[in-house]
Amino acid sequence: MPILTSKNYTGYAYYHFSGVKRAIDASKRAKVYLQETKKSVTKKYAGVVSKSLKRASSVIKEKRSKWRKDASKERSDEKTTDP
Repeated sequence: MPILTSKNYTGYAYYHFSGVKRAIDASKRAKVYLQETKKSVTKKYAGVVSKSLKRASSVIKEKRSKWRKDASKERSDEKTTDP
């Protein structure tokens, strides 16, 4: 166990009464608040983002399929019109 001297008490007294302690405590509370907010937002909107990405993916797949069918049809039309 460390030996406490008047120097240690003086340092802590300055830390405690100068406002530094309040500033540090406030920054710790702000950090915790931001971490909790990040967690809740991530949890709340994770499903929304996932659904949006799945919908976008399905739309892209539908469009790609349509484009491929159209391109295939155009190629087959070109072959039949060639003499």
